[in-house]
Amino acid sequence: MGFEELTEKSKKFFVPILSVVILILVAIAARSALRNYRESTSGSVAAKAFYTSDGGATYFTDAANLPVPLVREGKTIVRAQVVRCGSDNPVVHFLARYTPEALAQLKSLRSDSQDAFARVRIERDGTELASPNTTAWFPVQSPEGAAIANLPRCPAGSSAVVVDPE
Repeated sequence: MGFEELTEKSKKFFVPILSVVILILVAIAARSALRNYRESTSGSVAAKAFYTSDGGATYFTDAANLPVPLVREGKTIVRAQVVRCGSDNPVVHFLARYTPEALAQLKSLRSDSQDAFARVRIERDGTELASPNTTAWFPVQSPEGAAIANLPRCPAGSSAVVVDPE
């Protein structure tokens, strides 16, 4: 039996086994991603986010799955990313909201697992960012949006740290 013959027999044996292993790993990863998604949108105590209704001057926490922008008590609420430099007080770094089209699509989605990946795509493609106390909103994937999302440098030269809501 020559090397070529051995290689062909190995391919016939290993390719199907490798394919099954890859499929199993993909299924495990998809199940884990779906479980994480369900936990993050369940409205549980661990699934909180920061929001602001005054351009970032102040912020508060609420369920992470609020469809922003939304109007509550006559004020427009958007998501806020809060950062901190060392022991300084936390500050709002940027504001985030969905486009009207993305918001409509998100509201029309079912809450079952079949729409989980569609939800992630809509959230990614339909999010806009703004700097605090400005009125200019940019798509998150635009150069302007990317510049807004970059963590600011602290006075000591390190990057700011994102604050997690409790």
